[in-house]
Amino acid sequence: MIGQTLDGRYRIVQSLGVGGFGQTYIAEDTRRPGNPSCVVKLLQPASSDPEFLEVARRLFRSEAETLEQLGHHHQVPRLLAFFEQDQDFFLVQELIEGAPLTDELILGEKWPESQVKSLLSEVLEVLDFIHSQGVIHRDIKPENIIRRRADQKLVLVDFGSVKQVRNQGLVTNPQTNITVVVGTPGYMASEQSQGKPRANSDLYSLGIIGIQALTGRPPSRFQEDVDGELIWRDQAVVSDALAQVLTQMVRPYFKLRYQTAADALQALHQTTDQTAAQLTPKPFKPPLESATSALEPTQVVASPTPARPPQRPSPPVAKSSGCAPWVFGFGAMALVMGLGMVGLTYWGVTDELFPFLQPQVANVDNGATLLEQAQQEARQSGDLDAAIAIANQIPSNSDSAEAAQTQIQNWQTAWQQQQDLFNRAKTAFDAQRWYVARDLAFKLPQNPYWDRRADPIYFAAKRKITDLERPTPTPTPTPTPTEPPEPILEPSPSPEPTQPEEPTLSPSPEPSPIQSPVVIPVPLPTPTSPSSAPNEDPP
Repeated sequence: MIGQTLDGRYRIVQSLGVGGFGQTYIAEDTRRPGNPSCVVKLLQPASSDPEFLEVARRLFRSEAETLEQLGHHHQVPRLLAFFEQDQDFFLVQELIEGAPLTDELILGEKWPESQVKSLLSEVLEVLDFIHSQGVIHRDIKPENIIRRRADQKLVLVDFGSVKQVRNQGLVTNPQTNITVVVGTPGYMASEQSQGKPRANSDLYSLGIIGIQALTGRPPSRFQEDVDGELIWRDQAVVSDALAQVLTQMVRPYFKLRYQTAADALQALHQTTDQTAAQLTPKPFKPPLESATSALEPTQVVASPTPARPPQRPSPPVAKSSGCAPWVFGFGAMALVMGLGMVGLTYWGVTDELFPFLQPQVANVDNGATLLEQAQQEARQSGDLDAAIAIANQIPSNSDSAEAAQTQIQNWQTAWQQQQDLFNRAKTAFDAQRWYVARDLAFKLPQNPYWDRRADPIYFAAKRKITDLERPTPTPTPTPTPTEPPEPILEPSPSPEPTQPEEPTLSPSPEPSPIQSPVVIPVPLPTPTSPSSAPNEDPP
């Protein structure tokens, strides 16, 4: 597609990543002064079936409208355009230059309280906005918080809107929307892990990040007491006021937390630093010359020098203005979409490039942290390339190096099995074997990668099955005039042969005088001999 112009304005200049059913490109907007760069995401439906395309088209528009609404906030990337061309779907978004928060959360390095408060305040303000729009982010984590290089503001990316669930037991109507389990272990609240996220589920995730910054430890190393409360105070230098705010943000039971971002923000503003060693927040210097972040999942375009070469080449630095790709968290999220993770979505792998994290503290083994991040990426998004790229950043002398290589082999084996399962589902769908296609698609993992590929097959097949099983109403017959029934003629028995009766002689009746004929005697002429001549008349 290099050199091709999409929608009459977006000229593709470079490919950022490629996968089974999705690709991301750098493009130039030829209708804007200076032709600023943007990022275009190609979403290819897995089938050309008309009903399949119609479902994908509806979900695509719904997800795009959500992004358009959220992009009104200056700390959320803007959606610049979305369109369909030749049965392919395209998203165009604002390009964000910066680095993810993971580059600042160095293992073993503790943030001062003032810096943590600044982080919480900024992100809570963004959450207050998106919650007011009726959207729950559901995946607040360091990778999805980008520090914009231009103004050092924190930008929240990777929105996963409500998705449809591939669950035969839950979805009885293909049009039913149910939130699917989306999130990252360690940052995900308990109710969210049960598929019931709430607005304050996002507050829980942000509170975990705050504790991570104060303690210099990843969530996987947090301990819990018998009530499920996190044990962390003894590992941080923090005032009682801020500790109380964070503790309430991460309560295990959602009803005991702040109910809204505005409530948490108000409590945060009322705190005062009580730690003797308070430092002015140090300005963050990104370890990379420049980077580019994008939406769903976090996408950073950079040119690092990793300890071990990544499997995918790093694209060049992008310009500061433009747009960035967004992946359905239908959608997928699927989701997506599903997303839920629907976020609803009906397309292939997203191919966003994740930051190549470098050990930034001398004599500190970051292998365990990198391996955890790679595992989270594989579980959550299903993006095998991104997970492997992160795992390959673990130095060969790390204690986690051997485990990382074993994990990579396991991922590749599992992915091949899942790919075979998907191919069987698609073959069954194309052959109109709806029940088989539905059941095979349902067996695929629930993550954005497979949601975007399997959801369209599952829901289109389910709709076909619903149509087949819908009882056909029997039409009421229209009464028609009927003729009177003809009489039924019973066959008459054949006459039995009878012997002829002998005639009986009876005396003739006496003739009555009237009826008796009168006999009149008539004299007969006397015959003459032929020799006799008649006498002549006398003279």
